[in-house]
Amino acid sequence: MNLLLDTHALLWWLDGESISAAASAVVEEPSNTVLVSSASIWEVAIMTPAGKLRGDGSILETTERTAFEPLLLSLAHA
Repeated sequence: MNLLLDTHALLWWLDGESISAAASAVVEEPSNTVLVSSASIWEVAIMTPAGKLRGDGSILETTERTAFEPLLLSLAHA
């Protein structure tokens, strides 16, 4: 199964925040492909310096250390 984490789910996952046991099981299932949109990285990169999110600005590096796959956006997607 392919899963796309939205920005909130990505941040909760990376911060070790509470997500449901069912959601954790699906994300952790090795046969599933977990995707993260480049739009989520962009959103965090904009919101952090604006003071709307706490963080050290390393969302890209942090996400790249996960087993999540990038979902790149093309002009056609926009």
